[in-house]
Amino acid sequence: MSSTKIHNQGGILFVTVLLSKIPTNITPSEIPNILFLGILGFGFSLYFFLHSLKRIGTVRTILIFSTSSIFGLVFATIFLHEPIGTYQLIAIAIILFGIHLIAREGQESTKV
Repeated sequence: MSSTKIHNQGGILFVTVLLSKIPTNITPSEIPNILFLGILGFGFSLYFFLHSLKRIGTVRTILIFSTSSIFGLVFATIFLHEPIGTYQLIAIAIILFGIHLIAREGQESTKV
C-alpha cells in the first residue's frame, strides 16, 4: 500500500469524524498542528521504514523496528513518569531474546 493512499485514508477518516460531529476536544486552531504531527510522525516513519526495507533488507529492518516498543517504554518512563512493571520487563526480555536468535541465525547463514 502506498504512502499516498494511506494519507488519503487518514484524511478521509479525519473528515468523517469532523462531519459526523463525533465529540472531540479539538479546537480549529489545533487542526494544523495535528496534521503536521501526523505527517511527520506517521508519514516520515513509514517513508523511512519502506526505504530501509529497500536499502538494508527485510531481516535487518525488522530487527531494528522490533525495538520500537522498548524505546516507547523507555521514553514513557522518562518523559511521562510511567512505571515499568513486571510484564513490561518480561516483554523486553522476550523481544531482546528474539532479536538475539534472529541475529545469530543470520550470522550463521552468512558463514555457509
